[in-house]
Amino acid sequence: MARTRSGDDVMLLGVLPSLDPEHVTSSQGFFSPYSWGASAGTPGRESTRMATSVEDPADQAVMFERLELPDTLIEYMVSGSGEPVLFTHGALLSDVAVPLAAQKPLEGYQLIGYRRRGYAASDPRLAPEGTTIADMAADAAALLDHLGIHRAHIVGHSMGGIVSLQCAQAYPDRVGTLSLLEPPFGTDETAQAILPAVVMEPLEKYAAGDKAGAASQALEAVSDEHWRTHVSATVPGGVDRALSNADTFFQRDGAAVMGFEFGAEEAAKIDVPVLSMLGGETPGTLYHEGRAFFHEWWGDNVEDFNLLGANHLLPFQDPAGVAYALGDFLSRHALD
Repeated sequence: MARTRSGDDVMLLGVLPSLDPEHVTSSQGFFSPYSWGASAGTPGRESTRMATSVEDPADQAVMFERLELPDTLIEYMVSGSGEPVLFTHGALLSDVAVPLAAQKPLEGYQLIGYRRRGYAASDPRLAPEGTTIADMAADAAALLDHLGIHRAHIVGHSMGGIVSLQCAQAYPDRVGTLSLLEPPFGTDETAQAILPAVVMEPLEKYAAGDKAGAASQALEAVSDEHWRTHVSATVPGGVDRALSNADTFFQRDGAAVMGFEFGAEEAAKIDVPVLSMLGGETPGTLYHEGRAFFHEWWGDNVEDFNLLGANHLLPFQDPAGVAYALGDFLSRHALD
């Protein structure tokens, strides 16, 4: 299982039981108006911003290109120009960069989003031992190589935050800043408390053949019953795409997360400015515990930002608010 190590204590990062195969059935831009309250925090300070409502859908055609790698194929998009910002998405929702691509606070940056292997039209082919977090980070580095980019700002949402942490420790010279939007770090006790709703119940539904229902239930458990509204308002086709990603989530992502370990030893390899962003309405304490680890590991290198009124789907609920926090943070930590 994926664990984060703190001293001699071993803390649970994420849990997703592997499935018995016999039980598996096959089967241009918008940004909302905003009035900023507090600016993003300086080190050691916490800042907040109230979530805005989305009035119109982002009706933009985002062009994805394909990159053939030795053992897989991934889709990617590039928007704008300037210092590069690489976005890694979490589980099920594969287009975290799309709602941010047209946001005014991120003008002047080259925004790069990619669909991890197994998502959308990205090829799900696996290495013999299965896809690992290290494989996913290597895909990200390969994409930067393909684009001729040596160093970038790295942003990860949810499970994408775990991949981003691996990028930062495995390729430290490639990472200028690290922005973590609710990666799933927490203690064993906290993880066990959320397992039934987030993992076990959706997993039972998936094993029974209801893949779309299982994916929907998992997303509702980490956000709310309105997740479809949040996603459809900001990512055209995003709901159907999320539901179609169930196989990758239940069969591959869980095993990758469970095989990932990260603690003080790995964190010591990372020495860049870090932004920890949380939704003010995110249920439970899992992501807050992760923030506590970040402050323990990196001290004054960590800045906090809370997006009030948003939950775990904050990039889809309030892309303008997320873009504001990112834009402010990146502007104060330009690449060398």
